[in-house]
Amino acid sequence: MIILAACIIAVLFIFTTFISIQVKAQEREVTQIYKEIDEMRIEIKRVKIEASTLTNPLEVLDYIQENGMKSVKVKDLINIEIDKDKVN
Repeated sequence: MIILAACIIAVLFIFTTFISIQVKAQEREVTQIYKEIDEMRIEIKRVKIEASTLTNPLEVLDYIQENGMKSVKVKDLINIEIDKDKVN
């Protein structure tokens, strides 16, 4: 009886150890996915700002204030030239 109980306890210990390792691996994967999602959100905000600069600079300032972003100095801006023939 004691041997059987010891074997059952050993199997349960090994089983829970493997489950714990799998949970930690999945936690790392989820953390990595959240980091990627945050990077994508930042990229989307950047693209929205770039798109809005083509329409109205005042909208950029409103967007920056609404989303709690930092303003950019005028000397740090880069002019972008768009050729209509190359867009399509």
